[in-house]
Amino acid sequence: MKQEDLEDIIIKMSRNRKNFGEYNKVMLVGTIEEKPTRKNNKFFSTTISVERPSGTVDNIPLEISEKKLEKKGIKKGSFVEIQGDFKSYMKQGHREMFLNAKEVRKIENLEENPSLIYLRGYICHEPYYHETATAHKHITAFTLAIPRNPDNKRSKADYLQCLAWECDSQMIKNCQVGQEVELYGRIQSRHFYPGNDMNVEPVKVCEVSIYKHQVWLL
Repeated sequence: MKQEDLEDIIIKMSRNRKNFGEYNKVMLVGTIEEKPTRKNNKFFSTTISVERPSGTVDNIPLEISEKKLEKKGIKKGSFVEIQGDFKSYMKQGHREMFLNAKEVRKIENLEENPSLIYLRGYICHEPYYHETATAHKHITAFTLAIPRNPDNKRSKADYLQCLAWECDSQMIKNCQVGQEVELYGRIQSRHFYPGNDMNVEPVKVCEVSIYKHQVWLL
């Protein structure tokens, strides 16, 4: 994503503050891939597919209120713009992440294809650095704790998995637990085999992949 495009999206975010948390902001365009199913008495869950510039498609869990779902006529196959934040929760010992839709807009044509997440939080586990065996790319995986209410030290937090690449990877790998970080990236999905056992069911995960030169230590 070009710097000027990134700045345009950030400006658009700032004009819609009610749709974003102070430290957790998401804007993306995609297609509703599954029929929304009721999660509880207020919310429905589904999946939204978002295409990367490379053509790869990410499938991201999405939660949306019943009121917005009915008012906007959202269903399987709907092409939508979502504004909201990225959340996490524990499920059977594993941390699940999902996109929380605070605003949804049904669109007909792809005028623009932003896929952007802004996060500010604290590294809460020691970063894991490695180099890929084939392409020799440098990657650092780390978990960022995002306070839901930055003004309250006892506020709950969302714990989000992040990936830094190349020069950003080199910077993050030496960070200590507790380091405050600000970043821009995109939400991506992938599958992996636990223990590299190809005979077991693959596990789907979502994580935040950081744009090049879009991470800062605070």
